[in-house]
Amino acid sequence: MNCSTLRSEHKQKSLKNVTTILKEVHSPADVDNRKFDLIVSVMTFHHIGDVQAAISLLASLLKPSGKLFIFDLMKSDISNLFHSHHAHQHAGVHHMGGFTEEEMQVMFGKAGLKDVQAVEAFRHDKDTEEGTKQFAILLSMGTKE
Repeated sequence: MNCSTLRSEHKQKSLKNVTTILKEVHSPADVDNRKFDLIVSVMTFHHIGDVQAAISLLASLLKPSGKLFIFDLMKSDISNLFHSHHAHQHAGVHHMGGFTEEEMQVMFGKAGLKDVQAVEAFRHDKDTEEGTKQFAILLSMGTKE
């Protein structure tokens, strides 16, 4: 589901207190120093070089009691295959092999988030150079005090 689809659904349901933003954010100024109740990132973090800095930035954009949800690749013995078929085509783009529950819990904690959890949310089938593989998707979540 993309931002246009979400915006359309919000409009149809008359959800006036929901704002959907699809934006590259490097500082609070990129979102006009706004604060958010909920920030969700889906399959982005395995492309980021400094994951701790990115989590800390998003945590800083939360209102008190705001939630950060990150869905991303769970590290496993096959997770490096997730982008193996085109990694050579994207010079300069990180293709990390995912994250463990513990890694995400530590980074969320360092960002000042509480009630941190990291759990396997679902599995995703994807074609790779070695055939169709099933990749675990990790949901990491935390709350700002």
